[in-house]
Amino acid sequence: MPYCQLVHYDQDNGIAAYKRWDYQGSVLLILVNISDNEWQSREYQVRTNTPHSHWHEIFNSQYVGYGGWNGSGNADENFSPHADGTGLLQGINIPKWGLMILKQQMA
Repeated sequence: MPYCQLVHYDQDNGIAAYKRWDYQGSVLLILVNISDNEWQSREYQVRTNTPHSHWHEIFNSQYVGYGGWNGSGNADENFSPHADGTGLLQGINIPKWGLMILKQQMA
């Protein structure tokens, strides 16, 4: 069983996402945006290949504390993006030229 899988590739917008996991059940979704495009109204959807899952942002390279800007990510503790029955993550922010890591919340 592989530990890493490409789950989302959006060539038009310069975004790729990888799912990374270990045998203890921890799952990470690593998103890379190599473009000037950005989404700040929680409208970008990402394939996770993990239906009915909930996620929490644990890293955003454009976070204001790293020299980025407020609102660049999804770190609001009251916001828990979720994937639908097909594994499509519903509506997140993605900053331009950014790297983000989301961790799957365990039930």
